[in-house]
Amino acid sequence: MVSIIRAMRTAIAKYNGMYKDVDLVDFSADLLKTITSDIKVDEVILGNVLANNLGQNIARQIAIKGNLENEVPAFLVNMVCGSGMKAIELGYSSIVSGNNEVVLVGGMEKMTGSENMLKDGLTDAFSNTHMGITAENIVDVYGFSREALDDFAFNSQKKAQNAIENGHFKAEIYNEMIDEYPRFNLEREKLSKLKTVFKEDGKVTAANSSGINDGAAMLILADSNYAKENNMEILASIKGFATVGNDPNFMGLAPIYSTKKLLKKFNLTIEDIDLFEVNEAFSAVSLAFNKELNIPEDKINVNGGAIALGHPIGASGARIVVTLVHELIRRNLKRGIATLCVGGGQGISILIER
Repeated sequence: MVSIIRAMRTAIAKYNGMYKDVDLVDFSADLLKTITSDIKVDEVILGNVLANNLGQNIARQIAIKGNLENEVPAFLVNMVCGSGMKAIELGYSSIVSGNNEVVLVGGMEKMTGSENMLKDGLTDAFSNTHMGITAENIVDVYGFSREALDDFAFNSQKKAQNAIENGHFKAEIYNEMIDEYPRFNLEREKLSKLKTVFKEDGKVTAANSSGINDGAAMLILADSNYAKENNMEILASIKGFATVGNDPNFMGLAPIYSTKKLLKKFNLTIEDIDLFEVNEAFSAVSLAFNKELNIPEDKINVNGGAIALGHPIGASGARIVVTLVHELIRRNLKRGIATLCVGGGQGISILIER
């Protein structure tokens, strides 16, 4: 059994925001330094998408700059938006296999200033179209209205503002900073006035899409017996993962399939899950997920999601797990699922328990 013994993240920055003049390695190493301040790890596994021209193996750079010993190995994972969660899965597997006892996992991204962001992060390699077109494809299939997309986005903003104002993220953000992307006191009518950005007669706008952001999220995983023997505080346990592939043109539907696969794997139903964190790549993605799985509103993205908080692509898979862990603790609940769609037509889900 594998336990989560630490779960922290940076505040999420807007594009050209608070990390504009801070190197990705620097702000990620600062988080790593904090989360490992009194724990030795056997290996570092980090997810990232836009690593071009940042030098060799930025996971190793972050580990060394974060004051880990030279003897601790580190490597990088790229599964586009799923990178941070795939890093968690690889760390989990390394512990289950007996290769490691304690592993630092997570993801980080600095989209600000990235010269290859559009091609390597936001463009489907098969159709050569922006990820937003895949969201428009979902809108066409389900017939979602522009009003429904904007309503979802507005509610995400309201939930994020409420969470920030009431300190819901204080336990997970490692310093005193707060997320700077949410639009506080947003007026709903402003969303209706925005033009669509991916398709002339479409319905997807900048407001009902996730942001372009900078940030990092990390967790420390440990063999459960090792954690108990060494008096480590156990925040939650990882039960397992499910990953799927699907049609790249409808990549936003993949979390439906990976979550169904995960539930089937553990013989669970929606009623057995207390909280869901579903990455809000686009309103259309979340609306389709909710429609297919029929999840009660009070169980899903209760503190808002990527539309309001932002989506630093390599970090988000870890960020939603960090948020899920802390919200389960805050509400004294037992079981949660986090899931993301992945550019290129893939989905990944994780099940955790307290």
